[in-house]
Amino acid sequence: MDMNEYVNFDLGTAYPSLFSSSSADYKPPVKLTKEEALLRIRELFKTRPDIDFSEVSDGSLCKFIHARKFNVDASFQLLVNYLSYKKQHPALLDVDIRDPYILTAIKDGLPGVLEERDRKGRKVLVYFASRWNPNKLPLEVLFKALIFTLDLLLEDIQNQINGLVFLIDWTNFSFRTASNLNPRILKSMIEGLQDCYPARFKGIHFVGQPWYVEAAVAVVKPFLKEKARNKIFIHGNNVGTMHEYLPCDILPTEFGGDKPPFNSSALVNELLQRMG
Repeated sequence: MDMNEYVNFDLGTAYPSLFSSSSADYKPPVKLTKEEALLRIRELFKTRPDIDFSEVSDGSLCKFIHARKFNVDASFQLLVNYLSYKKQHPALLDVDIRDPYILTAIKDGLPGVLEERDRKGRKVLVYFASRWNPNKLPLEVLFKALIFTLDLLLEDIQNQINGLVFLIDWTNFSFRTASNLNPRILKSMIEGLQDCYPARFKGIHFVGQPWYVEAAVAVVKPFLKEKARNKIFIHGNNVGTMHEYLPCDILPTEFGGDKPPFNSSALVNELLQRMG
């Protein structure tokens, strides 16, 4: 990844809300307008009578259009992939926000979201892997908590356009816990995120990872496309190399940053509000 893409970018001051909408003045940076793209993609619905598009709103379609940079054919294929995946794996994508396990995962920072964006205006999702207790939270629950969080973030058009970054802290992640990383479930999760989910994932940064996590990454990499493989950065205990991508002034102390220790309360409160 080019280091320069993380500098000389100004979206103004820090955004006060994790999920605020900012779409009023947005205009696509391409000749095709949003309305034209929506019309064309809806015309393509007729080519797939085997797929039920009845519940696909314009707002949902915009996520797929932004994820593929207004390439209508690619956006439509991503939507088809998403609906097919959802039908095949309902237990993974049909997220019930009243599920207490999802709340527990988010409270534990699995995942969390940093308040401030990186230099490219991207939201940063963080994971504190050592907090995962497989006996309390199955791997599928972590995926559901991630999908819930991604859905929330994608309500903000800035996140649809700029994309998202992952920062995973593997410090003190035990070998025993690593044995619960079921390859079959991991493969399904990767397929869902890589080929089906309407988000632009711009980087995955590992810090503090032990050797057995690196071994697991080596097993997973063949399932990834080359573009996705090139977005994985392994930093180990050298957080300084990670700071070249994610500056200290947006990071909590757990990642060698200038901010106070990470607090999951904002995301937890959002979930509680959605639960009513």
